[in-house]
Amino acid sequence: MKKLFLFALLLSLLFLIGCGTNDTENPIFQEKNNSEEINNITQIEGDVPPVMHFYEVDMNEDGQTIASLFETTFNITVDKGVYWAEWNYGDQEDFEEIQFITEKTPGTAYELKTQNASGTTTYLITKVNDDGIWVMTNSQNDHHGYLYDIDAAIQYENNEEAGNWDDTPQQIIASIGKDWITLTKQDGEWVIYNECRYGSGGLHFDENGEWLEFHGGGDAYSKEILEMKRIDYNIIQIKCKGEFDEEGYDVTFTSTGEDIIIMNEGSDHESAFLLSSSSMPITKVDEECDEED
Repeated sequence: MKKLFLFALLLSLLFLIGCGTNDTENPIFQEKNNSEEINNITQIEGDVPPVMHFYEVDMNEDGQTIASLFETTFNITVDKGVYWAEWNYGDQEDFEEIQFITEKTPGTAYELKTQNASGTTTYLITKVNDDGIWVMTNSQNDHHGYLYDIDAAIQYENNEEAGNWDDTPQQIIASIGKDWITLTKQDGEWVIYNECRYGSGGLHFDENGEWLEFHGGGDAYSKEILEMKRIDYNIIQIKCKGEFDEEGYDVTFTSTGEDIIIMNEGSDHESAFLLSSSSMPITKVDEECDEED
């Protein structure tokens, strides 16, 4: 009888233990476990991107200026420590859980590894220029698309409506840089062509916005700046007048976003200049010198 009682007691204990284990199937308990698991997924190597809210845009052929802006937004969001890649198409939203955020280059390049029901995807978002343009590549299909920082877009609209782009020539020159190296196009590519005796030539803006100087081929000449204004986020217009000019004329400088500006004097001919402090790789061609040189 005593043995039977002990056997029954043992069965009761096993039943209670079994019930405790089955409690993990309770939805509330399972939700908590899932939440704890998700919170441990996102790993960050370095800082998160400085920009996390974008419009998707089409770009012009130069890859630097916006052709059209979509209503689609891309956002990097965080909820309870978990980062998400979120696309909003107006009345539809898509989410991908971010497992890793890796800072490749501080402030300019970030890798996002995401996961959804279809599998894993790696995105690389890279800053194109200081005007809010980024490019995103997708490891699954080699597709790349352009993103526009929403805050920069709002600032652009405000500036355009108010007409208050950098108000003074000094501000404009401080934003673009004073010294530039002349570029020459060879085989469809901009290169630095160094003449044997005189080097590459260049362009210099007076920091007060009063004149600009061109030099090259052993010569230098200046033009007085009568007016300087920004007419778009990447376009500057200057009315200038040379020593032998009867009246001033307009010259536009368009930034490509890669430390290069394109100068147009109202004709089909374009000149290009590279910011002298730029670290971007660019081909250099040295002219061969004759013995007399």
